[in-house]
Amino acid sequence: MIKQNFTFDGITSESMGVSLVRQESGVFGVPYVSSRNIQEDYPSRTLAPYFFRTQNQPLSFTLTFTCLDEDIDNAKLKDIASWLFQGEYKPFISEDNTDKIYYIMATSKVDFMTNGFDEGYLSVTFRCKFPYAMSLASTPTYDSIYDFDQGSPVTTFTINNECNVFEYFSPIYEITVTQDTDIYIYNWETEQEVIFESLLEDEVIYVDNQKNILLSDSGDYVYDYFNKEWLRLVQGDNLIEIGGYCTIEFYLQFPIWV
Repeated sequence: MIKQNFTFDGITSESMGVSLVRQESGVFGVPYVSSRNIQEDYPSRTLAPYFFRTQNQPLSFTLTFTCLDEDIDNAKLKDIASWLFQGEYKPFISEDNTDKIYYIMATSKVDFMTNGFDEGYLSVTFRCKFPYAMSLASTPTYDSIYDFDQGSPVTTFTINNECNVFEYFSPIYEITVTQDTDIYIYNWETEQEVIFESLLEDEVIYVDNQKNILLSDSGDYVYDYFNKEWLRLVQGDNLIEIGGYCTIEFYLQFPIWV
């Protein structure tokens, strides 16, 4: 984070009378790529370990805050503490990276460094929920429109997968059925065909491809009507085709390094 202004939990730093500062000149760190652990095992009498996998660790970084236009008295310190120190991860957006969201939570002990005249600064270490930043969330909606050439509702659209952390991204989406129907979703980039059979009018199906959850708005899991094909998106543009009487809404927020 380079600029002074930011938004935390939907509240701007300007409205709180707070700015980010650097305590000294020179270069400084900006969150980029997290550290990672190597998981391996050393069986007896072997010269090299057996490698299993790597595991990325959540990002963490320290921010220094001050009030440039007013004194930092006890009332101001209470306001800042109530804002920054919460019991769950909250979104942080820096003014110079408005297309990135970091979901963070304060973790460190904090001392108010003061000159004794209600002036000073405080530094807070934050831990991220993820090992990377997230893109801005979007919820594009697509309607399957009747195609007279094919004799059924079919439509195509493009989803731009902005993720540059993983080779594939697994989206979350919701299908609203507009009349009794079978539905298919086809990704031309991965050649995947997702099929739902015997869905009922007004039924809403929630599909979480990250956790392999398939849930109807009735509260029932509906895996029996599903071909067990969990949709994946390649990096960049994905040409998607849907067929059947339905509306589909995607919930998209992509992991990104830069």
